[in-house]
Amino acid sequence: MKLDDYPCPKFTIKEIYNATSNLSITNLTGEGAAGKVYKGILPNTGQKVAIKHIINDGNAETVVREVTSLCHVRHPNLVALLGCCVGDYECFLVYEFCPNGNLYQWIFGTPFRTRQFVSIRLEIAIDSARGLWFLHTFSEGRIVHRDIKVSNSAD
Repeated sequence: MKLDDYPCPKFTIKEIYNATSNLSITNLTGEGAAGKVYKGILPNTGQKVAIKHIINDGNAETVVREVTSLCHVRHPNLVALLGCCVGDYECFLVYEFCPNGNLYQWIFGTPFRTRQFVSIRLEIAIDSARGLWFLHTFSEGRIVHRDIKVSNSAD
């Protein structure tokens, strides 16, 4: 499986490093098993993005799987994969940026514990279920995420 075989927009290493100010620690928004996530701004469009940095140490399979299955998926309750960048020793996945924070912040944050907060949590649960339903019934092939958790949403 080669990434060149899939119609996913490709970014250059230079574009990725420019977007993240050379992977500046000030742009680091999270870290998981597969790599670090940075916020960035695409120089050519000014679009804010979340960029997952994956070191090629056995996780390259993760990149190919995500790109081949998610690049063409669009739904209002799912974070869109916008493109990728694959180098010899590192890979990057470029996602849309969620300006209002991630689900973890909304569900477990401490803004207030009122009826309004409870209704927001219910709305999040319903919208999450809609996104999962879409993936599980996707007409081009069902997609099973296998790692659903609130900290997975792109910052």
